[in-house]
Amino acid sequence: MDSKENQGNTEKNDNISDVKSQDNLVKSRYGCLWFQPNWLQFFNSPIWLTFIIGLYQFLYQAVSGFKGSTISTLEKGFNLSATDISVITIFFNVPNAICGLIFSFLAIHGHKGKWMTASLLIVGIGLLTYAMPHWIIGSYQILNHLVFGNNDGNCHPTGTSNSTLNSTSILSCNSYTKASNGLYYFAFALSQFITGVGVCTLRTIGWSYIDDSVSPTSSPLYMGFVLSMLGLGPAIGFVLGGLAANTFVYWPRQPPAGLNPDSPQWLGAWWLGYVASGSLLLTLIIPMIAFPRRLPNYEIYKAEREKLAVGKSKVDREYGRSFKEFLPATKEILTNIPFMATVASVVIKSIMLSGLATFLPKYIESQFGLRAADSSIYVGIIIIFGLFGGMAVGGGVMKAKKMGAVSIAKFTFIISVLGTISAALFFMFKCDNAKIAGIHRSHTNTSSRIISSSNLISACNRDCQCGINTFYPICDLESKITYFSPCLAGCQSSQRSDTYKEVYYNCSCIQGSRQSNRTFDAIKNYCPRNCIIFIPFLVVVGILVFLTYINLMLDTQLLLRCVPDSQKSFALSIEWVFIQLIGTTLGPLLIGYSIDASCILWNEQCGEKKFCWLYNNANMTNWISGLASLLRGIATIFSFIAWYNLRKDVMKEKIPMDVSNGNVPLKNLIDSETTKSHKPSASII
Repeated sequence: MDSKENQGNTEKNDNISDVKSQDNLVKSRYGCLWFQPNWLQFFNSPIWLTFIIGLYQFLYQAVSGFKGSTISTLEKGFNLSATDISVITIFFNVPNAICGLIFSFLAIHGHKGKWMTASLLIVGIGLLTYAMPHWIIGSYQILNHLVFGNNDGNCHPTGTSNSTLNSTSILSCNSYTKASNGLYYFAFALSQFITGVGVCTLRTIGWSYIDDSVSPTSSPLYMGFVLSMLGLGPAIGFVLGGLAANTFVYWPRQPPAGLNPDSPQWLGAWWLGYVASGSLLLTLIIPMIAFPRRLPNYEIYKAEREKLAVGKSKVDREYGRSFKEFLPATKEILTNIPFMATVASVVIKSIMLSGLATFLPKYIESQFGLRAADSSIYVGIIIIFGLFGGMAVGGGVMKAKKMGAVSIAKFTFIISVLGTISAALFFMFKCDNAKIAGIHRSHTNTSSRIISSSNLISACNRDCQCGINTFYPICDLESKITYFSPCLAGCQSSQRSDTYKEVYYNCSCIQGSRQSNRTFDAIKNYCPRNCIIFIPFLVVVGILVFLTYINLMLDTQLLLRCVPDSQKSFALSIEWVFIQLIGTTLGPLLIGYSIDASCILWNEQCGEKKFCWLYNNANMTNWISGLASLLRGIATIFSFIAWYNLRKDVMKEKIPMDVSNGNVPLKNLIDSETTKSHKPSASII
């Protein structure tokens, strides 16, 4: 009788197990609601998931590169300084950090696919919002006089055209209100807030979703693809941003005659990238929403990860089932010394990276006299080569050496030292400023006469009554002095030229400089500068980018293996909180302040400084090089701390090491019961 009952119970349990297995199988199918046909299961794979999340990563990161390419246009178009641009990013960083921490905790046992779907929706709306000021503004103030006015920019002592110029300036000042500028500022800030809330789950929940769906031995390959998209996105964004910077802001309209990308008043189509990226991200909702809570073989991969766990990562308390567990889970991560030391190193490096990502094209534009479009394309090309080189070398070395945590930490420290040396080399690259009459030199053509203070008005142009809000440089080829505008050079007429685009005559401030083979006094644009260090500069930047992406891959793998399996997304969110609140907030602020502190000629409207026309290149280099060297040095110290503590834990526990690579604990081969009974160390191996 008992045997029959036991047999019946066994059959009942088997039936329950079969029902659960069938239920799990249904929940692991790809599709939306009841639409889950067999042919659609082709996409129910980690490859497809990684591709979609990688594409999301690429499109979003492309915006960051695009933004760096269009900084000059935003500054001139909306009267913003570099510091203003930096402050706007705070509206992204704060909600991104706070929401990322909360959302990642709530998503520990949730449906990560649905979290990513919501993320795509919010980010798409946020990016489209960022482009709205283009339609709100009506017309850009810097183009108003050029496009709609009657003044030709030359000197007219009779006052006829000057009255037009002066009345335009007065009208602009009388119509200037803080409310109008505040509206654009609010739109940019709102967009950053929305985007920050939406994208906070990408690097935490998204990356964890991928790692959950693949075996631990294959994870570096999948994460390598996502990390390559993380770097390729900004690179392509810089290149496309360079093309957009060469496209007139009112595209598809053509620019007015005389306005081209070489003109200081030129505004590029800064809004195109945000509209394109936002629209494409919204379309990714369709494939993302169909992913199941768990992809096939999830339980198998989870068991494999548990067998490979070491240190504190062996003890998985599976926090996240109740919000009461938030504080204990946070404490466990924050007391993990190697994890936090690695986070500190990443955060310090992100300060410099975020600042340069925003302002590097602008730095090249000022330092080497290149157009914004060309600067962006150069930056994009450098990132592409540095990205793939760094990923290939970093991933190749880790795979070939079968590195454990200690070796990865040591390798990270070595690469950080080399990165610090590369950053210090920035001090070598300084180009002389273009010599501007009234700023670097007197308005007379004696180039050796240096003035002590800026004064654009001189005796030779006083009767012209020129405005000083429109920078339109022209060059005296004989003295190699650049003048702020034709009017301030005292030029009374101009003519189109096939060779020089435009030439100027009868310039009262350019006396006796005309050579026998020339019939004009000056040409349009800056005087050429003899700066031959551009190529060496690109090489050093390329080396620094290359080392940075090696660090990125190493740091990511180290962080993912330092925490329990269920806590990966939460641990990454804690890292992201520090990056956002410290790294990407301080970075643009510090670099933006450094650039503004180097300004020697501001555009001023109604007594307020708006954006900078000219910078002191030597000061800018000293500021940025000093910051880069200091920050990279501090990051290297934290990398050493992580390596030291990991090595110390190995020696403290006296774990036998595999002689084939010197850092793989043979203890991982012990069965799971023995592993569970082992007392965990105070840090991660």
